[in-house]
Amino acid sequence: MTQGGRMTSRHGPPQDATLADPIKETGGQPTTERVARNGAAWPAVLLSALSVVPAVIVATWLAVAIPLLALRAFRPLFAVPIFVALLVPAVVLAWRTARSAASSYEDVPRWSVLTVLGLAGAFLITNGLLHAEKVILRRDAAAYSLIGHWLAHHSEKLVPTGLASFGGADPALDPASQAFYPHGPGGALVPQFMSGLPSTLAAVEWGSSWRATLWVPPMLGAFALLAFAGLVWRLVGPRWAPLGALLLGLAEPFWYTARSPLSEPMAAVLLLAALCLIVDAVRTNSGVAAAFGGFLFGICTAVRIDTLREMVLLIPVAGWLAVRDSPLWRLLTLGCLVGLGFGVIDAAFLTKPYVLALRDSLRPLLWFAVAMTLATAGAVWLARRQLLAPPRRLTALVPWGIVAAAVAFTIRPAVQTVHGNPPNSLGAFDVASRQHAQGLPVDGTRTYDEWSMHWLAWWLGWLTLAVAVFAATVLVRRILDPARRGDDPVHDWVAPLVVVLGTTALTLWRPGISPDHPWADRRFVPVVLPGLLLLACYGAKVIHRYMRGVLADGSRLPVLVLACVVLGIAGPIAWASAPLLPKRVEAGSIGAIDRVCADIGPRAAVLLVDGRSRAEWPAALRGECGVAVARVLDVDRANVDRLMSRTRAAGHRPVLMAAESPDLLLKLGFSARLAVDLTTTEDQTLYMRRPHDTQPLHITVWLSDG
Repeated sequence: MTQGGRMTSRHGPPQDATLADPIKETGGQPTTERVARNGAAWPAVLLSALSVVPAVIVATWLAVAIPLLALRAFRPLFAVPIFVALLVPAVVLAWRTARSAASSYEDVPRWSVLTVLGLAGAFLITNGLLHAEKVILRRDAAAYSLIGHWLAHHSEKLVPTGLASFGGADPALDPASQAFYPHGPGGALVPQFMSGLPSTLAAVEWGSSWRATLWVPPMLGAFALLAFAGLVWRLVGPRWAPLGALLLGLAEPFWYTARSPLSEPMAAVLLLAALCLIVDAVRTNSGVAAAFGGFLFGICTAVRIDTLREMVLLIPVAGWLAVRDSPLWRLLTLGCLVGLGFGVIDAAFLTKPYVLALRDSLRPLLWFAVAMTLATAGAVWLARRQLLAPPRRLTALVPWGIVAAAVAFTIRPAVQTVHGNPPNSLGAFDVASRQHAQGLPVDGTRTYDEWSMHWLAWWLGWLTLAVAVFAATVLVRRILDPARRGDDPVHDWVAPLVVVLGTTALTLWRPGISPDHPWADRRFVPVVLPGLLLLACYGAKVIHRYMRGVLADGSRLPVLVLACVVLGIAGPIAWASAPLLPKRVEAGSIGAIDRVCADIGPRAAVLLVDGRSRAEWPAALRGECGVAVARVLDVDRANVDRLMSRTRAAGHRPVLMAAESPDLLLKLGFSARLAVDLTTTEDQTLYMRRPHDTQPLHITVWLSDG
């Protein structure tokens, strides 16, 4: 409730705000007269809508696709009409919510929204033209692409083994491969990863082609830029929105993931838009915005399972709303739970083997959720009875805790060496081989987690991180100390600040990814990277306002200082990205698959006989060539002859494949013909240096009809 312009509560008297902070903001809230008389101008309405409507469209599709996949009815005949029927009311409601919220923020100049649109369009075109062709199964991106390609032509996610084409199951044959678990009904293969991105790729392929789906990640990246610009407008100001979009679009980890079929851009669209809606809900007391924001957070678990971490961080936000007697906490929680339901359906019925493989990581997260829920419920109970009043000295120390954490992460390599890979495991062997190739001390158990803060500094620069930490301390101080708020709408920052700081700390502590770069830096994309850039923009604004407040009117020094800070932020980002920005990787891979398919021919059953063919080619052959594929586990002439005889008896033509060299085929006594000889480029895989170039990749395939 409000009383005379002040927030009130049934548990206490109104709280007056005093102007005690020398770096107080002004001008964030439009006057009542302007809102009442004119409402929001079209640039503000447009930016408000563009920051949330694309995410609502994506979420609506996921709400249709996940249940249909679970029902094994994923066909255009069912999906398209249901999607259109749900899309119209969802978009109309989202548009009205965004339009209503737009009048509560500062006006947006036309040049600002047009610049944001131009940057998003340039991002889409540039990264679309430079998209990677990661479709041969070497890492996660190819898995997403191949799973989406499979779904575009099948009504369910399960992949038949095709062993009947080889005369049935045999101890010497294995139909499984990377990213495909042999744990489905009847031994069917279950694809890895959550279903959100693959189902979206499949929907795009319904109306186009497999090659066209490679433009989906750049499109999602452009949507994420729009959402981020909207968040910067809401929390920093309209003139900062283009700068924020430019900085995020230039950051290498962001455009790197937007060039490949990876889940991070889609997660960024949903999470950044969700934060926009939650900020709208707090600013305007909109229950619809709160429910929408919670739903986007929840359904993002069907895109990335680790979104559970961000959902857990929303629990204290809901508790904070409950302490303020705001009904928004119920709607936010309800939206989260409804959206989470789709993630649960995906995890339980579509990707269960993958989720079970992650149980060692998910179990601590679930306990963290339980602890956070209990702690928040207890804090709300105490606060409502006015029994929770931390000493002023304690609240004053919290901002310094942020500084201490940042320093600790920075000096962590000097005091800790993190080990996580079990000895003699495949991961340890992979790390050790790359360490040896790069001239590093060989210890395959290392994860290099202690260097995570330095990874961020590679791409953002130390000044950006310092300004972001400064901004976080200013915001936390203002939120905890009413005397320092002035007329700042700092409550708008609570949800973004909790999610960004919490996610950043947890990600820096344990990135949980193979530590080669630029691959490992994708872990920062959905929340950490945009969150730190958002704080950096706010920190630059605070510095500028402070300089204006302490210097005489007409001084040019504040503008010069601001220019130096902005250049100090943008310069390192552009410098770090420049060497890799024009590079395109794995080009020609789709053509290579097409040539292999043409060479294999009809009614073939492919036996993979060497390590590289067994690792990289099963999914591509099965999904694009439409042939049965199996890995030969015991490669000797007698066994191969037996398997080929069984295949012929089953009515299929056996084809042997090797992808390392023809030597194994020749050693077995078979002829070998070269089907593919492609030289392209791939990402570097560096541990201790920032990547600055690509490296050659040679793809060869030899076939034999036996």
